[in-house]
Amino acid sequence: MANDQKEKVLQEICSFPVPSDDKWYEAVERSIKGKPFETLTTPTREEITLQPLYRRGSASLDFAPPGRAPYRRGAENNQWEITQTIRESTPARFYNEANEDMQNGQTWLGVKLHPATKRGEIPQLSSSRSEGLPLSDLEDVKVAFGTATDLPLFQYPLYVETGANPLPLYLLFKAANETTAPFKGVIAGDPLGEAAIHGKLPCSVNEAIQGAVAVFKDTNGGVRSLLVSAEPYHTAGSSAVEEVSYALATGVYYVKELRKKNLSFSEIKNLLAFVFPLGQQQFMEIAKIRAFRELWANIMEAFGADDQEQQTFIHGVTSMWSKTKVEPYVNILRTAAESFTGAVACVNSMDVVPFDVLLQKPTSFSRRVARNTQLIMKEEAYLAHVSDPAGGSHYIETLTNQLAEKAWLSFQEIEKQGGMLEVLENGAIQTHLLDMLVSRKTAIQQRKEVFVGVNNYFNPDDRTPPAPSDDSEERKAYDQEKEMGRSYEQLNDVPTIALENLQAAVQQIRTSQAPLPALFAGCHREEKVQWEEVLTTSRGSEAFEQLQKRVQDSQCTEAEGRGKTSVFLLNIGPIPHHKPRADFARSVFQAGSFAVESTAGFSSIEEAVAAVKKTNAEVIVICGRDKAYADWMEKLLPQLSKSTPEKMKVLAGKPEAESLRYWQTLGLEDIIYQHMNVWEKLHHILDRKGVEPLEKS
Repeated sequence: MANDQKEKVLQEICSFPVPSDDKWYEAVERSIKGKPFETLTTPTREEITLQPLYRRGSASLDFAPPGRAPYRRGAENNQWEITQTIRESTPARFYNEANEDMQNGQTWLGVKLHPATKRGEIPQLSSSRSEGLPLSDLEDVKVAFGTATDLPLFQYPLYVETGANPLPLYLLFKAANETTAPFKGVIAGDPLGEAAIHGKLPCSVNEAIQGAVAVFKDTNGGVRSLLVSAEPYHTAGSSAVEEVSYALATGVYYVKELRKKNLSFSEIKNLLAFVFPLGQQQFMEIAKIRAFRELWANIMEAFGADDQEQQTFIHGVTSMWSKTKVEPYVNILRTAAESFTGAVACVNSMDVVPFDVLLQKPTSFSRRVARNTQLIMKEEAYLAHVSDPAGGSHYIETLTNQLAEKAWLSFQEIEKQGGMLEVLENGAIQTHLLDMLVSRKTAIQQRKEVFVGVNNYFNPDDRTPPAPSDDSEERKAYDQEKEMGRSYEQLNDVPTIALENLQAAVQQIRTSQAPLPALFAGCHREEKVQWEEVLTTSRGSEAFEQLQKRVQDSQCTEAEGRGKTSVFLLNIGPIPHHKPRADFARSVFQAGSFAVESTAGFSSIEEAVAAVKKTNAEVIVICGRDKAYADWMEKLLPQLSKSTPEKMKVLAGKPEAESLRYWQTLGLEDIIYQHMNVWEKLHHILDRKGVEPLEKS
């Protein structure tokens, strides 16, 4: 039915006229009492202005259906893979946990490797705080994947981010695999992403891509072996625009290199995998995935690929940027919202990060909660049974269009500068993202961007999750067992690895029991990557977590230390008069983990001064109405300065400059107010009170 026909039907069945857009705007302006309409709009980090209402005409709905190019709406089938990552620190523990999780609803096995393993080194577990599976040699792989058991893990599709080059680890996997089942899933390297984070690689970019091609061909296309991850840029402060454009530019660089190696578009489609973090801005994140799919299809069409060859494989992972060490149980809510985003955006596989991941190795309970988050959405909420759940939403379709336009302009700018490799080598992206990171962290410090339980709504009764079982003895035993292999890279017995005959290399590994460093040496002969500029990666809540640790370390000392980080709210007048500013002051200081002591409200200056004398708190925050300040401050401040000169006097509110200067002469030392930099203000107060700064780790 045409739109004009629909409107005619609506007019016939309604007893009131159909309002026009102009009438709606007029009604809105009346309701907000003369304020400009723009006060209802919301600017985003992507420089997109969100409107309060999206309706028919906001965006065209003339799109190809799910499963058709340009794949904006995803595949016909929304049955994503449940790909939870196991983060255990020894091979034996890894097998036990992975086996448990695969028996309870996972469909793919996610493997987080120890950072040293990804570099081709033998890890030192007892002296390292890094998490992840250490794979130093063939025996480690056999134990970790249970190749000699009745339930070998190689029977499942794998998701493994190998670092730059997937070939050395794939050879270990292949040498250890005693089943006839072919490898499936993603065993992939992302050389540009790894170099952007670390500034160096154990190989050249060309060797990494050659290794990916060798893995892909050896598995007959069953394994995606080259990764394009937006995660490094996400944790470095990027917006959705940069994530999409950088993924496009990286993908284009890889496609060009793969075409030079005579791969067809069909092979390239099956070789590449894309990774996108799923953040807290739900609608923007949904639009991000949909915009990327459409733009990638357009790019592949320009290369000459047909409709089927324009498809993508997207792995979604809940954002590490949004996770917090403080109030870890809130992370369950964060991951639920983020994973819902992935399901609605129709990702192909998804990893929900356990809520305690920043505090410890995830326990069986936290892994179960993460896994069941996906299972509930898939099997109970039936999201997997709906093709493109977001399709037809005027808001999301408009947002997708706007985001795609901005990401395309950013991508074109990268291509004009020589492509992704060039702009990473010269540091242009690193510099741009550092500026964005500083801007975003400032917004967090000003509490314009809220982390519940951290920079606002702090819970002083925060509970720590149950700890996993101790594995320190197993770590020590592992280090002792692998001591001999650490010197292997200095030997001359390095396996010869020919890309055209990987089976010969596998036989040599089985015979020589060569450890991982030897395989890296055999695979990597060209000049290694070494860049000066690297990405500065972070999490949003880190600054406040460090602030809170500074306060908590002080509170662990003598009573004097606790007093320096304790706040007394000197509330003026009855509760309705002081409550707004008292609540604000409480939220500010609790964001720094200060102890806050409140009062019902004082009716006289003498009563207030007497209470200040009794409290151990050394920071006094005066809270009340502006009129009360005008009546009280001239007498209150001199009396406080005389009776308790050691205590810092702070005012809640932002008085006029003349009043502020006068009150400062009477003893007022600081003020707190809306939209200030809370993080800087609290550090300043700690400095004034002589609280020791944290030692730099």
